[in-house]
Amino acid sequence: MPSNKRKTIEHSDLYAVGIPLIAMYSNSYSAETLETHDHGSFFEICYLKRGSQKYCIGDDEYTINGGEVFITFPREKHSSGNDPQSRGCLYWFHLDSRCPSLLGLDRQSSEKLVDSLYSIKTRNFKLRDDIAAKLLKSYSLFDRGGELDIIAARSLLT
Repeated sequence: MPSNKRKTIEHSDLYAVGIPLIAMYSNSYSAETLETHDHGSFFEICYLKRGSQKYCIGDDEYTINGGEVFITFPREKHSSGNDPQSRGCLYWFHLDSRCPSLLGLDRQSSEKLVDSLYSIKTRNFKLRDDIAAKLLKSYSLFDRGGELDIIAARSLLT
């Protein structure tokens, strides 16, 4: 019988570099709707490996398809509207906009990264295959959880 799988990785070493969580779901069937919520000071970066998913921010609706990324900004309320979370596979992570050493970068580089994320005009866009592979590899390294795995995963995300 098909099932839905969801896994969230949270680790103090990740939080220290501004990544409070990295997660994924793999749905064989549609799941419940994503209720309206925000993530405080965190950016949420979602990569949909396969399937399609609707996101709502205020009156704006966005549909992402397999191979695309969707970004929400800190304190930005979002949901899936009346639509359930779709069949498919989604990876996401949070980046803390207030972290002075985001992804292990120095303060100045962290601030530049945050400014760059805020300057993104398009909420959803196609992700190049090589970058998607790095994102998926970073998830598997975070999942293994060794000290060197986490360092390698941070490097891939950077």
